[in-house]
Amino acid sequence: MRATIIMFLFSLLAFDIQADADSNGKISYFPIISGNGIPAQARESLTAKIEQAISQNGFGTSCRTGRFVMLAKCNVLEKDVAPTTPPRITQIVEVTLIIGDVIENKTYASTSFELKGMGTNETKAWQTALNRIK
Repeated sequence: MRATIIMFLFSLLAFDIQADADSNGKISYFPIISGNGIPAQARESLTAKIEQAISQNGFGTSCRTGRFVMLAKCNVLEKDVAPTTPPRITQIVEVTLIIGDVIENKTYASTSFELKGMGTNETKAWQTALNRIK
């Protein structure tokens, strides 16, 4: 009986080692969105775009407590309201994407985009700006 239990445990260990070997040593990370005044709909859209980019490159994870993250910092650089009927909101948004290690507080790579968005309200202006991310 003891030998059967030990063999079962070794077989589970072998499956675990095989699962780690299939990942080819790639790091998994997940998106985090940071910034003030981002509408919830725009935040969800940006999260979906980043998750899509991460998974297309084979770095996706379902674990939200992972070590590595892709942080998106969003700042409004310029905002104008045109006095038309209906009013048009034009804003320039800076989106900075940072890949980093949460535990060691290290940044490995970063890039920044300036995006221009326009809409009849702030949410639509954010959406048109974030839709320009390829």
